[in-house]
Amino acid sequence: MGSAGRHDHRALRLVLAGPVAAWLVLSGLLSPLLAPLARAIARLRLAVRLKAWAAGLPPAAALLCLAVPVLLIEPMKLGALALVAGGHPLDGALLLIVLHGASFLVTERLFGVLEPALMEMGWFARGWTQVRRVRERILDLVRGMAPVVVARSWALRLRKAFRGGP
Repeated sequence: MGSAGRHDHRALRLVLAGPVAAWLVLSGLLSPLLAPLARAIARLRLAVRLKAWAAGLPPAAALLCLAVPVLLIEPMKLGALALVAGGHPLDGALLLIVLHGASFLVTERLFGVLEPALMEMGWFARGWTQVRRVRERILDLVRGMAPVVVARSWALRLRKAFRGGP
């Protein structure tokens, strides 16, 4: 790789390090806080019935079922970032935390139930495989950078603290 390629690589790492670090800290904080709530909700009779219903959906219906919360929650995350950029950092950060929690409680759990049906669609399986590859490449790219190392450390400490570990 030439000199320009190395500089592009370094610039990309710098651009990605902050958002990846923020995502790791936010996930590290919210996951252990919301996991008990998610387990409690999963035990509710209605949730058990909805899970069984969703697990039996054909692929196209599973995609539609997943699209609803994704299309509601994810664009609002961009709105939260716009609030931060527009001079309302506290409002935007709080909204982003709430939306990340909603995504964890709804979208991620729903995806786990619907994934087998979704993977029956070749185009979806190929696309999801690419998304996972890109995600891993981004994490590999920034893994050793100071903000990400610190964020991972905080995330692990938060998880241990909320689980009562050492």
